[in-house]
Amino acid sequence: MSKKYLIVYFTRTGRTKSVAEYLQNELSADCEEIIDKSNYKGGAGFLKGIVKSRAYTKIKDIKYIPSDYDEVIIMSPIWADAITPAIRTYIKENCSNIALASIITTAMKSNLENVGKEWEKFSMNINKVLYINQIDDNSLLELKEKLVKNG
Repeated sequence: MSKKYLIVYFTRTGRTKSVAEYLQNELSADCEEIIDKSNYKGGAGFLKGIVKSRAYTKIKDIKYIPSDYDEVIIMSPIWADAITPAIRTYIKENCSNIALASIITTAMKSNLENVGKEWEKFSMNINKVLYINQIDDNSLLELKEKLVKNG
């Protein structure tokens, strides 16, 4: 029996969405974009994201219930060495319903040690913490292989 995956992600520019959609197709997963009710578009949104990078926010209601899945793949870009407010809020609201999580961060450049410490603050059974910088065919295939290797 194959694992039932849910992919949840936040994206500001579309980079994380492209990775989520690739994994959705490869894993036959359900996929949900986490929508922040705040606007982070454009240059002003970028600066706002830096200022609010460690805050919680209001997100739109979710469609999928995490407890219905064997593993939830949580994807976030990194803002100022932190996960995004929308993903932080999603985890806070749903971590008790997540049996197993794998984390994927997308960033051009980041302090992964600080980000790793941030994930540890949440009470979740974390399977893997992965990172993707370049989004190309080889990197996506390598990410998928790391994700499904040994469970």
